[in-house]
Amino acid sequence: MNFAPDSLLAEDSRQSDPSIFQAIRAVIESLDALDDFISDLPDMQYAAKPANDMASVGSHVRHSLDHVAALVRGLADGFVDYDARQRGTEIERSPSAARERLAELRGVFERSVPVKERYLSVRSMLTPDGETVRAHSSWSRELVFVLNHTTHHQAMMAVAAQALGACVDPRFGFAPSTLAYLDRTPCVQSA
Repeated sequence: MNFAPDSLLAEDSRQSDPSIFQAIRAVIESLDALDDFISDLPDMQYAAKPANDMASVGSHVRHSLDHVAALVRGLADGFVDYDARQRGTEIERSPSAARERLAELRGVFERSVPVKERYLSVRSMLTPDGETVRAHSSWSRELVFVLNHTTHHQAMMAVAAQALGACVDPRFGFAPSTLAYLDRTPCVQSA
C-alpha cells in the first residue's frame, strides 16, 4: 500500500513541515516492513524464544509497537511516556494480533497525525528504582526516535528469527544509513 499524502487529516498543508512529512512516511514504511516480516514468518517461530534466553520475535514486536502507540497517545495531551507498556499481551504470542495492531497504527499515521511541529514532554525512567525525568522534546524528534528504536528492534527480530531457522529479507533491520552505504559500496569479490 502506498503512502497517500492527501489522506492526512492534519493541519493545512501550507503550514506543514516537509521534514515531519518525510519522517511520518519513514515510520509508515518501517511499519510496512515489519508487517511483511511478520507475514513471512511461520507462526511457531513468532512466539518461540531462541537459545540463550533471547526475547522472542513477538516480544520485540510488542515492545516496538508500544513505543509507536505511546507517541500517538502523547499527541493528544502533549505528554509521552514510553515506559507505560503492557507486557505479556496477545501481540507477543499472535502474529495476527500484531498485524491488526500494525494496521491500526499505520492508519493513524496515514490519516490523523500532524504534519507540523508540536512540542511534547517525554517522561522516562532513569533507574530501576523508579527515578524518572521529564524532558522537553518535539514531534519531529520523537518521530525520529521511534523510527530508530523500531529499526533497532527489527535487527534483533531478524537475529532471533534466523536463530530459529527462518529466512529473513537481508535488508530487514538495517538502518537507512547502513542500507545507503551498502547500496553505494561495490561488492568485494573473493579470490
